[in-house]
Amino acid sequence: MPEAGVIAFFAREIHYKGNVSGKSKLSADHPDEFGTFTFHPDCLANLSGNRQSISFHSPSLHDPTFLPLPKIQGEHSAPICSTCPIPSEPPKDDQGSLLQYSQRILEGYDSSGLNNCTAAHIINTLGIKGRIFCCIRGKELVIGIGEFAIRICFGTEGHTFWIPTPQYRTIVSQKTVKRGEKGKAYEVPHEFVHGPRRSSPLLVSIQAAFVRPDWTLLFVDHQCFITFHIFRLRQRCTGEDFEVESLLWKRVWSRHHGPVYSTQPQLTLSVLDEFRKRICDQPFVDYTPIWQVMKDRQDTFNGFGAQEACDALFAAHIHTRMPVTFVCKNNDLWNRLHATVIEHHRSRVERVSATPKLPYVSKEMAFSMNTKGQNMYAPQVQCYRRKKVHVSQKWLDDAWAMGLLDPNAVLGVDGIAKVHSDAASSNNPHNFPLAPHTVRGKTVGLQNYIHKTPKNKSSGTWVNMYSPFICQCPEDWLYSLEVYNNEISYTECINETTLGPYSFKVFVDTTWSQEHLECRDTDLVGRPALKRHGKGVYKRPKVADIPSGVSHKSSIRNLRQMEYGSEQPETGNEGSVMVDKQYEGGRVTRSRTRQNEKRN
Repeated sequence: MPEAGVIAFFAREIHYKGNVSGKSKLSADHPDEFGTFTFHPDCLANLSGNRQSISFHSPSLHDPTFLPLPKIQGEHSAPICSTCPIPSEPPKDDQGSLLQYSQRILEGYDSSGLNNCTAAHIINTLGIKGRIFCCIRGKELVIGIGEFAIRICFGTEGHTFWIPTPQYRTIVSQKTVKRGEKGKAYEVPHEFVHGPRRSSPLLVSIQAAFVRPDWTLLFVDHQCFITFHIFRLRQRCTGEDFEVESLLWKRVWSRHHGPVYSTQPQLTLSVLDEFRKRICDQPFVDYTPIWQVMKDRQDTFNGFGAQEACDALFAAHIHTRMPVTFVCKNNDLWNRLHATVIEHHRSRVERVSATPKLPYVSKEMAFSMNTKGQNMYAPQVQCYRRKKVHVSQKWLDDAWAMGLLDPNAVLGVDGIAKVHSDAASSNNPHNFPLAPHTVRGKTVGLQNYIHKTPKNKSSGTWVNMYSPFICQCPEDWLYSLEVYNNEISYTECINETTLGPYSFKVFVDTTWSQEHLECRDTDLVGRPALKRHGKGVYKRPKVADIPSGVSHKSSIRNLRQMEYGSEQPETGNEGSVMVDKQYEGGRVTRSRTRQNEKRN
């Protein structure tokens, strides 16, 4: 699920084309520049599945802010929405008029035949039209259009960007094609895709779109995990409704997601303190890793996912495996975590508008991999899925002082690792290489490791945590732990989705398609390239010409000998001895050979 920094990037993308004048030169408030929100049912989640793409807010009939929506086919009407906070009761004098208006709206649904229809059909029939507004809080994003507000949860691969409206109409005018076992998608014509013609068409799963005269905002998720929670308002929304602490702003968020420091600093601090008190008051020790708690408890750590949690714990010098009870009960550990959570969230949200600015994804040729933007975003990911982490001398000194980089030390309940006298804790079980103590330049690279741990105590599913800390964890901690080298950094991954707003699948597929990585059988194979040495031109040596049974060192000498055209490679041990005597382990040139012959 995209973290807070990526959600802030989505909000910037929405404002980019949502509030500008089109070719008509009319303002975004003019009715001719309004956009229409529409769903594409073929690309939504299966109606018979457990996780539906669209849900409706069900308020009380005398709710002062929201109106009821039609009944969705196959769903039981709930008296009050289970995902939203419970509102305060309106004044009794207003309840009668509010109730009467809600009943008239429900009668209109009956006369229009909208009850017991699919959610997509209901919304497309009601016609959500107007200017678009947007606000964010952690991992949640809310847009407002006309008399409707929509809370969007982007799932794992959900994202949004603008494309020219003529391109959108061309794409959706086609029939959808099958994608995987259950999904469906639209084919993108090759003239809309940046780069050479592909051997297989690019596919895009468009769950919803906001269509303006010149530009269209797409909501895309090839895994179909994106969800839309729809509110109907009693009056048209304005920009003021989406400002922090407004009446509507307070009521559109999920009750399962808490406040964030960038919008509600005091409330965020109180929520963190309440969380700590609740953990400390438990009569048992909760051994759940603090990394997993930060990732799963969005009511407390809203905006933190797998990547952000790893990076924050790395910056705070806290082992990802540290049990949450020990973190909350130790003042030093909690203060470091508390300060890092606030600073990490603030810096990630502010990075979107900081200088140098990250480039927009939305453009005329939006179906392309923005390598420049990805390279600018990459330094923001400090630890997660990194092969090496680069640290300063101060960070390195603090890590060594805490024993976190000592493979013979055992982690304690205070977050400090110490070497014990027993042999079991001093045998370096994983044979880790020792980390450096000093930095020659500004930073030094440390080997990063994958810490695999079960998702829960009884689960067969494992999750990956990333950290350079290689101290041992006590054996009595309930969750088992396995550690592996992380051999490939996420910046080196190709042909797969990575991290950040520029590397979603529809963008990655445009550049790292299979035909660019492998030579097809139909391609013509040319002659091997020649190698120049001085004035001579030689064929490149082939490893296949080196006989088996010789050492690696002899193979290298044979390749050099073949490269400069001296004589055929020797075989066996005798050949190796001959090469050693003739060339004495050095690089042999023709002039040196002549000198040796004259001396002999």
